[in-house]
Amino acid sequence: CRSTAVVEVYGTTPPHHTNWDYKYCGVATFVKDFSRRSFFIQNEIIGLNFASEDEADHFGSAIVKFTERKRLKKALPDANQNEDENNTKYFPRKKSV
Repeated sequence: CRSTAVVEVYGTTPPHHTNWDYKYCGVATFVKDFSRRSFFIQNEIIGLNFASEDEADHFGSAIVKFTERKRLKKALPDANQNEDENNTKYFPRKKSV
């Protein structure tokens, strides 16, 4: 598990996805599905409202680090062989008003 956080989950209704509706409160985990060789939070359009700003920052950072490593791996196949996981750029999330 890359990261875990307490969240409220909001989803949209197809086909237009115009409104966010409260679905449930629970724990979101950012995990690797080894059989599909990919990472997932959930396979639908969702929004997450975190119980803690620190958890939100940690969760977002885990996703940003992962996607940045994946992007670098595609751009430079040998780049991530010597990459230190703690040496990845952190992009803080924008605070909502």
